[in-house]
Amino acid sequence: MKRIDIEALVRWAYRDELPKVAASAPTFAPVMRPAWDAIAKLGTLGTVIQENRYGVVALPCASDEPHPDALAVAEAVERLDALVFDIPEGWAPLSDMGDLGALGAAAVAQGLAPLTGTDETGTVRLRRPLSRLVIRQAVLGVAPEWRSEVPQVQEVRRFGRPAWFRRAARTEDGAFGPASYEVEVDGFDYKRRRPYADAYRKYVLEPDMAPLVTARAEHELWQGALSVLAEELAEEGLTAHEVVPPSCPARPWEVAASDAPRILPSLLVPSPIPGATRRKKNSIAA
Repeated sequence: MKRIDIEALVRWAYRDELPKVAASAPTFAPVMRPAWDAIAKLGTLGTVIQENRYGVVALPCASDEPHPDALAVAEAVERLDALVFDIPEGWAPLSDMGDLGALGAAAVAQGLAPLTGTDETGTVRLRRPLSRLVIRQAVLGVAPEWRSEVPQVQEVRRFGRPAWFRRAARTEDGAFGPASYEVEVDGFDYKRRRPYADAYRKYVLEPDMAPLVTARAEHELWQGALSVLAEELAEEGLTAHEVVPPSCPARPWEVAASDAPRILPSLLVPSPIPGATRRKKNSIAA
C-alpha cells in the first residue's frame, strides 16, 4: 500500500487516471458551465476540447483503463455535493489584516457574493457544486491563493482630488403611481466651488479585499472537502493507497499569526437531504 496525501491522491486521479475515460458524446443541448471551464478549451486552435464524464479532458488514445482507486476518488468527490454550506459564527477571513472596520465587513459580504446565494427557503447555498472546486484545484495542481498584502484605507478621488457624494431623492412613474427612492450623486457644487453641506467622502481599501475573501473561502471549502474525502476513502479502503489527511491548515492566514493549534469550525456541515454521506459535523484542525 502506498501512503499518500489526499491532495496528491486527488491530483493523481484527475490528472493521470480519469482522463483515460473517453470524452462524452457531443450534445447540442445548452449547458451552463462555470467560467473557469474555459481552461478546457483550446482557443488558440479554434476548437473545443471534449470533456469526459468526470469533467476532465480525455486523452486521445489511452492504452488502459483508469485505476480502481481513481474511480473510487471520483465517486467520493461527486458525493461532496450532498454537503451544504454554513458560515460559522464570527468567521473572519481578514483577521490578519488588522481592524478594517466597516470596510472590512463590506469586503467580506462582497467576497462571499460570487460563491453563495439564498434559495427560496432562505438557506445560504453554494452557487457552484463543491465537487467542481475540488476538480478545478486538482487539475490546476495548486491551492486557492490566500496571501495578500495588508490593505491601506484610501479616500475615493476624482481627477486627482477628493471625491464628494450625497444622497438625493428621485421620483419616477411606477406601475402603481409615482415611486420615490434615493440615489447617490455627485456631492460637489461646481458653481460655488465647494461641496454641498450634506456631502460626504468615501473610502476604499487598496488593494480590494473582496477577491481575497473569495479565495480564502474557497481555500477553506477546498480543505474541508479534502478532509471529508480522506476520512471517507480511509473508511472504504482503497486497493493500492493508504490515504493521509491534508497537511495544509484550513485557514493558514490564522495559523501564521499563532503557533498554537486550534480546532476551527468548518464551512461544511452535513446535509439534511436523505442519502447524505456525513453523520456528524466536520471540523478542520489548523
